[in-house]
Amino acid sequence: MINFFRKTREKMAYDNRPLKYMRYAIGEIILVVAGILIALQANNWNEGQKEKKIEIRYLKRMLTVIKKIGPTCVKKYKEHKTNRNHTTILYIRCMMFNLPRRIL
Repeated sequence: MINFFRKTREKMAYDNRPLKYMRYAIGEIILVVAGILIALQANNWNEGQKEKKIEIRYLKRMLTVIKKIGPTCVKKYKEHKTNRNHTTILYIRCMMFNLPRRIL
């Protein structure tokens, strides 16, 4: 395949047909640029997939932490209802983990 393109390029250059050679050269440049753009797009897609996997892993870890800490936070909130200072601190900590604001 490379020999074919080389022979075609040499033939156009030696036959003194600059217009045809220019068309050929521009076509070849367009093909190279298109190949580079496709490679960049594939690379960006691959990087996005890697980032999604990392994000999912972090979200799963956060969920396990919330499942562990959540009931304790709710229990402490109920125990310290009367003590406003502790309740406020616990409320803020619960909010950091998106736990229910109102506990019946």
